[in-house]
Amino acid sequence: VAGDKGFYHNMQQIERLEAEWNKANEVSDPEAKHRLLAPDSYHVGPSGRTYNKSQDIQMARASEAARVPGESFKYETSDQNTRIFDGIAVVTGTGRSIKGKDPIKLGTPFRFVHIWEKRNGTWLLIVDQVTAVR
Repeated sequence: VAGDKGFYHNMQQIERLEAEWNKANEVSDPEAKHRLLAPDSYHVGPSGRTYNKSQDIQMARASEAARVPGESFKYETSDQNTRIFDGIAVVTGTGRSIKGKDPIKLGTPFRFVHIWEKRNGTWLLIVDQVTAVR
């Protein structure tokens, strides 16, 4: 119920977690991914490839090691919409990656769906789905 204090508290938590998830992907932070992802989570990437939590963390470690010093990478998201149900939050939106400084390289636009589940009082990401928009 939109007038419920718990609803607003959950919305604030999800907004904060979305920002953390975005940052974890920007900097390839395996520890943040370990903390934010549910043990049984899965990801569907823009190519349709699926992977689980351990594969997602492993890819973050590889990306972290391959990062070029001084190169910036950011995800810019917009049109974000959050719906909260009983212990489930569904977040949808659009975005694109931005790489470098001079010149800036814009990545392919994408749409995303994140599904968070509250387990034992903690919100965990259970589904992360990204679709490239061409």
